[in-house]
Amino acid sequence: MQFIFDFFSNPENLNILGGVSSIGTFIAAFVALFTLRLLRKQIKNSQRPNITVGNSVMAECFSENNRILKTIWKEDIIIQEEKLNKPEKQDHSTLDYELINVGVGFAENVCMHEKFDTKAAIKFIQKIDIDNEFDFTIDNSNKHPMLFIKTAFDNDSEIIPLLEPKRELGNFKTATSSNNKESRFLFHDEYLAFISCFGYLRDKHNKFLTLEGFPTLKVALTFNDIDGVKYKNNFECSAFCISGDGYHLSFKKK
Repeated sequence: MQFIFDFFSNPENLNILGGVSSIGTFIAAFVALFTLRLLRKQIKNSQRPNITVGNSVMAECFSENNRILKTIWKEDIIIQEEKLNKPEKQDHSTLDYELINVGVGFAENVCMHEKFDTKAAIKFIQKIDIDNEFDFTIDNSNKHPMLFIKTAFDNDSEIIPLLEPKRELGNFKTATSSNNKESRFLFHDEYLAFISCFGYLRDKHNKFLTLEGFPTLKVALTFNDIDGVKYKNNFECSAFCISGDGYHLSFKKK
């Protein structure tokens, strides 16, 4: 007891105890602040949306009345269903892909920004078009730029609107169903038209031609959470030949 009395009677020892107590108070406050920040982060993550692109697409294109510019693109699953059901009149489905909110929060003001290098695609086709059967013209005189394609082999022509820089998609709730038509988005005609031109040249000149060097379709998805915090996901779609008329269109996050 005398030792304890002497220890607390010494002013220097009391100063040491005060310092230790201050350090302990600081550590306790730091731990409380860290715990609070962690809880806030967990709450924030529980409200965070995440818009992504669905699975890759297997597709085939079919020329209509042997006119390459009048092609029809169908997903592989549609083709298999048609073969099984064998309907008298087949309704050709357009080729599309899916956007899904895989996050746990509501996504607001979802916008899709698509970008495709049209001039690079033209150069790609012209490089393998040894007979100059395709003629491409870009018209920027109007508000919405247009692509004109003419074919020498069947005297066909097509006017295709170029990609719009932005599409406003509204809001996405969580776990958007794959069967929800509102979550399906068409591949743009411009992108598919160049692949159709490639398919014709591949069949005519060289069965071993590949789409290596063909420009990718870039898709940027921007969206907000319920607190207005902005997010952005970037994807690229690459096309690969898998058969005479079949193609694999694959999205990857960048």
